[in-house]
Amino acid sequence: MVDVGFKNFVTKKHISLLIKPYTIKAKWLIKEAKLNSKLIDCTQGKKIGVLILLNSRHLILSPLKHSSLSRKLSSNEDVGEIFENDFSAQEANLNL
Repeated sequence: MVDVGFKNFVTKKHISLLIKPYTIKAKWLIKEAKLNSKLIDCTQGKKIGVLILLNSRHLILSPLKHSSLSRKLSSNEDVGEIFENDFSAQEANLNL
């Protein structure tokens, strides 16, 4: 289990991708997830630090920075997920 901000936890095996929030594609993902009721906001009004895409195609908004969350996830040996800044290779499979 990983704390994604303000005592909200996600299991590592459900995390598919970490995305930096300042790209146009990230803003599009937020909009689509909100329209499809798949957006989970864990920021409590703080600035978004990273978007977390789950295997279930839910999108989590986290106040943690991309680097700190990826460091938390990679510190344990059982993490086998993808952590990329550029997600263009997977954007065709999102289907939110």
